[in-house]
Amino acid sequence: MGINTDKTAIQMRMLNTGKGPAVHALRAQADKKWYQQEMIKTLENQVNLDVKQALVEKVLLNGGRVKEVVTNTGATFLAQDVIITSGTYLKGRIIIGDVAYQGGPNGQFAAVGLSAWLRELGLELIRFKTGTPPRVDRRNCGFQKDDYSARG
Repeated sequence: MGINTDKTAIQMRMLNTGKGPAVHALRAQADKKWYQQEMIKTLENQVNLDVKQALVEKVLLNGGRVKEVVTNTGATFLAQDVIITSGTYLKGRIIIGDVAYQGGPNGQFAAVGLSAWLRELGLELIRFKTGTPPRVDRRNCGFQKDDYSARG
């Protein structure tokens, strides 16, 4: 993401420079369409990666390992590994004043089935305000499995 942001940046600005270095943050603005095109190229050219776009209902497991992905149309995809990029669609709700209904941004569907499946696995689904960055507990990340030297 950072590499594609560098390629497609319109402007970059360091925030909070009047404060200490612990709170400095680089904000980048990228050309939306160009970024999307570059990211699609990056993903499509990635060795050993098949990209599928579908509304996933559940991921079937066998012995605690991923076996298959099931979509809302009934299509299935065999898989050894799956990356869920749900965005704002898990338990997605549109709220307009007093009215609320299931949905995602730009008229997309909410991932209701996938949300239910993740809850069945024991995962807690919580809602962040728009613009809240994701939190990752580094103790749960397998950084040793990544090869950072291949990036450039």
